[in-house]
Amino acid sequence: MYRIGARFPGEVFMRIGTVDDFTLHETKLFPRVEQFTKDRVSWVKGFDGVEGVKQSEGMSEGGGA
Repeated sequence: MYRIGARFPGEVFMRIGTVDDFTLHETKLFPRVEQFTKDRVSWVKGFDGVEGVKQSEGMSEGGGA
């Protein structure tokens, strides 16, 4: 299950909650960008993001989800 958006031609946005193959989560589905970091919920304290993943306060350029 995925989404294709007109704003980002050629990008596919996976619904990773529908994938039950752990190997895929560790390899092909590993995030490249964490978006909307300024809106992170308040109960996630002390979390600086996933190591090596670019962070964006809003929608990142090029999608990259």
